[in-house]
Amino acid sequence: AKELNIATGSRIITKLASIAAVLILIFGLGYGVYSYNAPYAYISLDINPSIEISVNVFDRIISLKGVNNDGKILADLHNYRNMKVDEGIKNVIHSAVQQGYIKAEIDNMVFMTLSSKDANKTNELDKTIGISASEEIQSSGVEVKLYIEDNSIQNHKDAEKLGISPGKLVLIKKLKENEPQIDLQNYIDIPEKEIIKSITENEKEEIFQNRMSKDKEIPKENKSKENENNENKSNESKNNENKGNKNNKSKNENKNNKIIDVQEDTIDSIDSNQGIKEDKDKSKNNRNQLENNKNGSLNDEDEI
Repeated sequence: AKELNIATGSRIITKLASIAAVLILIFGLGYGVYSYNAPYAYISLDINPSIEISVNVFDRIISLKGVNNDGKILADLHNYRNMKVDEGIKNVIHSAVQQGYIKAEIDNMVFMTLSSKDANKTNELDKTIGISASEEIQSSGVEVKLYIEDNSIQNHKDAEKLGISPGKLVLIKKLKENEPQIDLQNYIDIPEKEIIKSITENEKEEIFQNRMSKDKEIPKENKSKENENNENKSNESKNNENKGNKNNKSKNENKNNKIIDVQEDTIDSIDSNQGIKEDKDKSKNNRNQLENNKNGSLNDEDEI
């Protein structure tokens, strides 16, 4: 009976372990599927057409849709789901060139915004899509201005309610900073290029950085590294200067010590010479005294 109970208990434990393993597998797969299909970042791309892209944590496109009519035409040309985001960006720009939305005869612009709760992800995507977009623009041979700006999740939601791209809402709000009296609704149907023109026409400095400009600014990350390198060089130069000063000081001290030693040797030599001279003088005086004494004795004998 005891052996039977042990065997029964062992079977129960085995079954429970199997059930636990299955549950872990189910929850693990469920979480993996959820993570893959959950939006982790949003990218809006405005060329006029306007496109909105949802990206998962693995930088894969889970949805790409047109915000306006031209955007819907462009979005329907390919199946972008599961495509890497950098490939998707290249594909969209390439299609825009092929469809004539980007061409040599007009003033071309690609305005993109990034939205994510994770600041690190935003920085990574900025670099990724910046490289892919600029490469595709260069290969097209058409002159295009490329802008990439950070955007908040709330701004993304507000744009969705208004039925416009997040990029356009960023531009309208920027314009409203300079002209508070404007009505946002009046700019919903105005092309993004016209809004940017209204923003920049009275500004002396560049409001948005053109990533395709030959004299474009150094990215923040590179600036930080450059400043760090310059600081290191400056510190190294100071250290070398301090070392040089120390060496010069040491050399000067050695020279001074040598001069002091020479001076001391000279003084000793002078003292020694003076001592010899004094001894000679004393000896001479003694000889003179002896001669005087001798002469005195001779004079005494003569008198006797």
